[in-house]
Amino acid sequence: VGSSPRRDILAVLLPWVQTVELNLSEDHPNRVNSLMVLYNFFEITLKFSHKIQNEVEALWVALGNGNSGNNVREIYNFIVDTSLEMKSPAFIECARQVIVSLASVQTSISLIDTLISNLEPKSTIPTDKFMVAKLVSDELPYITDLSKVIKTTGQESTFSLAEISIIFLVDLLLSPDDKIKTRLPLLLHLSFVFLDHQLSIVQDQACAMLIHLIHQYGITNTVSELVVQDLRSSEFQKKLWLHGDLAKDKNSSRIPDNMDSLVRNVVGIFEDSVSDIQQDWSRIALNWATSCKVMHIASRSFQVFRCLISFLDQSMLRDMLSCLANTVSDDNPAIQSFSMQILMTFNAITAELYSEQLIDFPQLFWSAVACLNTIHEHEFIEVLSTLSKFISKIDLDSEDTVKCLIATFPPKWEGRFDGLQSVIMIGLRSSAAYEPSLKLLDRLNMLKDSEIIGSGDYRILLALLANMPRFLHAQSTKKFPDDVINAANVLCGLAEKRNMQGLSRIITSLVKKRFRTKEDFLSQIVGVISRHFFPDYSAPTLVFLLGLLFNNTDWIKSEILDLLKHILRFVDLKSDDFFGLGADLLTPLLRLLSTEYIDRALEVLDETVNVSPSPYDKHYLMMSLGDSSVRKDYAKIATLFGIPESSGWSIPM
Repeated sequence: VGSSPRRDILAVLLPWVQTVELNLSEDHPNRVNSLMVLYNFFEITLKFSHKIQNEVEALWVALGNGNSGNNVREIYNFIVDTSLEMKSPAFIECARQVIVSLASVQTSISLIDTLISNLEPKSTIPTDKFMVAKLVSDELPYITDLSKVIKTTGQESTFSLAEISIIFLVDLLLSPDDKIKTRLPLLLHLSFVFLDHQLSIVQDQACAMLIHLIHQYGITNTVSELVVQDLRSSEFQKKLWLHGDLAKDKNSSRIPDNMDSLVRNVVGIFEDSVSDIQQDWSRIALNWATSCKVMHIASRSFQVFRCLISFLDQSMLRDMLSCLANTVSDDNPAIQSFSMQILMTFNAITAELYSEQLIDFPQLFWSAVACLNTIHEHEFIEVLSTLSKFISKIDLDSEDTVKCLIATFPPKWEGRFDGLQSVIMIGLRSSAAYEPSLKLLDRLNMLKDSEIIGSGDYRILLALLANMPRFLHAQSTKKFPDDVINAANVLCGLAEKRNMQGLSRIITSLVKKRFRTKEDFLSQIVGVISRHFFPDYSAPTLVFLLGLLFNNTDWIKSEILDLLKHILRFVDLKSDDFFGLGADLLTPLLRLLSTEYIDRALEVLDETVNVSPSPYDKHYLMMSLGDSSVRKDYAKIATLFGIPESSGWSIPM
């Protein structure tokens, strides 16, 4: 049959079609008849719309006009349900034509409003609906089987309601609409988070939506023309970020450069025509970041938010803190990646806000401090960066500032807080975290004693121990770079304030190169340490120094082995502080027995013969032979050091 007879048949059908009342309610007697009409109409559309497009469109318009326009809702519901059930891009492509046809029907049901109402975080979860059984009826002469009519590639594509809605909505954005303009921040945001979608139909429609929005509501200038030109390019995907970037490695949480530039360009295109676009989009992005259960979309939303951020309020911070509390220190790699997005967002906020704004958010400070107790190295390093920015912007030598922060100290804080200095020290175990940790400690050493930083003799001890590796290395190499000299001068100032002139003189002699050998320096500095800080702090001193042996930097291992050999002579390993620790205390030394440091490690072990045994010594010895992959095997055994990563990062278990 040619196209002309088909046109005639459809023309004859139109008056009848307008009388059809669709009802797909499960218990409605007209349900089967309604499904028959829709199934068969979709077969007509799939087979003939490319040949007799106008007539097929008229058929759907006539059907939509039936039942006082209520048929539009029934057809829409059928399309959405069938799209989710069939998981077929081919059916969705066909359904796009039908949606466009129905949009011209004058009815109280607004397809644009309905589709936009589906664009919420909970609707992004892919729907795993099962395909309904083939419709069979003895009373009806013919009911098509859509699964046979639609050409499939053999691969199913699971869609979410939000994705389906984006696909259909784009085709309805061809003319300006005030309702669309009011939802512009939401639509822009979804364009961006779906631009790297794995399904080409979703990615293409997200791209098309961004182009339509720019044309309809943006300012036409060179930037907008270039953006649209890039998006329309057949190779536009190569100019965008990739879906798999987020899962590649621990550094993949960074904002892709092309995302940052595109977001900024798009904001520039709309800022003159749409008031408060950047602020409103920021709120939308953060809402999706903190409430969307699809982690990829939530992570991309955090990245977009960081591109846009220019302000912060308490509700925004509260939402982020709630997310962070549930994700930081998680063992799941995907959740770790999401946690990094939140930590990077805190970092970006700290960088963006002025000092007078920052002090209004003490929760940001305390959440960063709390996250220093994370079990993950990359999270720790990110938090160091945040705190470094925070401390550079607020005056921690000001009593008012300290009082403000202490007044907001979290009431449910677990364990003691002895100041920032003591919490940061653990980062020195890691070759990756060593430099940022030391730089932040250097900055803290320049501040006065306080409840925030630390105080008393213990603060002097920590400052000295943190600097000992580079002090010893400088003496070994006879090279004293500026950072060593500056750290030494600051330490001397701290020591003199605590009336430790002996310590100050030794450090001064070191940087003035008055020691002939490293042995001379070691003898004197260890004598001062034992005189001022032992036995009160002998246990934390020894644990800290032993932990530094995990650091993967060769010269740090070497210098600490020399220091330990001297300092162990002044430590009473029979004291109650070391009772029952056994092989756990010696784990860092035992790990060196299979390395080139075996001889030097044995020399240090000769100084530890008085260590009392532990009932778990067998387990500690086994742990000392394994890497981080055996951590779960010994998760229930408490340890001083934990099992180190390759960098040396380790957390007590």
